[in-house]
Amino acid sequence: MSSQRVHTIPSWRDREHIIYVSDESGSMRQRFRESTRFEAARAALAELIQSASESLDPASTVSVIQFSSSASVVCPGHQLDTCGVGKLLAAVAATKCGEGCTNITSALQMACSLLQHGIEGTPRIVLLTDGKHNDGPHPHSGGSFPWGIGPDGPQMPRGIHVTTIGIGNKDKKEVDETLLTWLASRLPTGGKDYHYITNDRALLVLCRQLGRGLVLGR
Repeated sequence: MSSQRVHTIPSWRDREHIIYVSDESGSMRQRFRESTRFEAARAALAELIQSASESLDPASTVSVIQFSSSASVVCPGHQLDTCGVGKLLAAVAATKCGEGCTNITSALQMACSLLQHGIEGTPRIVLLTDGKHNDGPHPHSGGSFPWGIGPDGPQMPRGIHVTTIGIGNKDKKEVDETLLTWLASRLPTGGKDYHYITNDRALLVLCRQLGRGLVLGR
């Protein structure tokens, strides 16, 4: 972390709309140091919510999507006031790991659908997965995103920032880093906002920083 540069995403009216998109496929049951990958992702999301509630405008919102072979909305968008944070944390605590495959396209289409609902705030998508896309149309296919695709990634409307996180073993064999890098937004440094994490503690630290509205780039 010490070698990374820290950037702050400028917020519209100091509000953000964070959409956390998390893998719940069967492979997320594998061990991840002190917990399973799913448990680590769930704890990291709770950390992101708590950090965001302490750092961002209370009118900011967090939405949660889980995906395996298909995607579902766990929370459609709760504000970061006391009531909203309580609802978010309760909903996250109740989530369970699934058994399906990894359909990243369906997850991102669901996130784009939420963005089109017009919730106020600087939109950010945080995508976490431990695997490769292996179910449904590939994200590279032309109909995957409502705004189209390009050689450098999805053609998101200006202001939408995408952070991608791959988790797994040090050999990185289970994750499609090429795809996750392509999906991630470009940073002021010229690199992409993609991170690969190999343990639960590092994932907590990263999500704590993301909740504060920070982007880490080399």
